[in-house]
Amino acid sequence: DGTPFVSADGRRLYFDSTRDGGDRDLFRASGEAGQWASPVPLTDVDSPWNELNPWLSADERSLIFTSDRPGGAGLQDLWASTWDGGRFTEPRNLTELNGPWLDEGATLTRDGLAIFFASNRPGGAGGLDLWVSVRTSADAAFPEPRPLEGVNGAANELDPALSPDGR
Repeated sequence: DGTPFVSADGRRLYFDSTRDGGDRDLFRASGEAGQWASPVPLTDVDSPWNELNPWLSADERSLIFTSDRPGGAGLQDLWASTWDGGRFTEPRNLTELNGPWLDEGATLTRDGLAIFFASNRPGGAGGLDLWVSVRTSADAAFPEPRPLEGVNGAANELDPALSPDGR
């Protein structure tokens, strides 16, 4: 089990796991800290490949995750799915952010305008670095990401997370 993400209301825990054997899949458990129900797989976004690093918007309608499924640009890409009221939609590749590198572990600001993620793309400080892309509206595509200034070093930086207040 890895990369846990607690929903904004604290009533759902999302994580990735190999508990069903084989590849990494996304799971959700309902309840509250210390009293979680048995996790269920997110079969709407599952594939025969790895899905990991789940992140959900505060309203739980937007899911972003990392996958090495076919149709991506690189070794691992960022993918997105939307809750339509009954299920998550078919995941789409975030092509504007992905390249032929490792792109993983995204988190968005509450307003959906800035996305932070780890990548080993050229232009960083070395290894996996944190990158950011800021768009003008929640409906716009993300522009070319840039390294997150003042954070990256020679070691790996990954799994960015924002506090509940977005700071």
